[in-house]
Amino acid sequence: MRFIRYLIIAGLIVGSLTALQFAMVIWNQEDQLFFESSISETDREDASSHDRIENITLQTEDQETLQGWLRHPEDAEDEARPLLIYFGGNAEESTRAALSHDWFGDYRAVFMNYRGYGDSTGEPGEDTIFRDAVTIHDTLAERDDIDGEQIVSFGRSMGSAPATHLAQVRDLAGTVLIAPYDSRVRVQEHRHPWLPVGPFIRHPFEVSEMAKEIASPLLLITGSDDQVILPEHSFVTRDNWGGDVTDKHYEGYGHNDLQLHPDYQHDIRSFLEALKD
Repeated sequence: MRFIRYLIIAGLIVGSLTALQFAMVIWNQEDQLFFESSISETDREDASSHDRIENITLQTEDQETLQGWLRHPEDAEDEARPLLIYFGGNAEESTRAALSHDWFGDYRAVFMNYRGYGDSTGEPGEDTIFRDAVTIHDTLAERDDIDGEQIVSFGRSMGSAPATHLAQVRDLAGTVLIAPYDSRVRVQEHRHPWLPVGPFIRHPFEVSEMAKEIASPLLLITGSDDQVILPEHSFVTRDNWGGDVTDKHYEGYGHNDLQLHPDYQHDIRSFLEALKD
């Protein structure tokens, strides 16, 4: 009996240590969610010298500074144009996107860095990212060269969360989501099905729950080979979306190469043009 008791005690100790180790792994993953990337000097010089890219800074309510780039379409001058607000992935500093995304037609497009990314100050987190998304929208909507009635949010991967939040709290013309979450809790539960991950997720990004309250149109793009955010998670957000949904599923493409699909730019441009009708 004493031997069995020792085995039980040893089992409890090992189990407790394993659970503690797991909790520390998940906690550390939360800390590592945000890759606070700096701007390369080459990208900074290329963007600063570009004749259609404007370096902009915005002040938040808690006195942090958001830095990013506003890309203007050709021959736009000061005419009021539609605006696309781009929210990148967790490792994405916005300058590279501002330089490469020159195919949004007559939309102006803003690429702001999250807190701690690029030249933006502060620390990123779900609450601050959501608040900052609204600040970006409300500030730019007041510009004379922006049509405040034609603003679209665009979110890729982690950026699907602020893009969806903005569509929930502001009357947008539409939203584009590339490989979105349903929620980070469910993504992590899928990866660790036998472990209680929920309490350790500090940035849950409940995208599919927000989607239920949105009436504006959605363009969803997913890839069959996405192993980072499985398409079945994105489809929950699609199915919960309250407005009309255009669904594009690219066979043979994964999380980080969806933009290489031959129809990627065309599908997005077509959706953006349809929103103006």
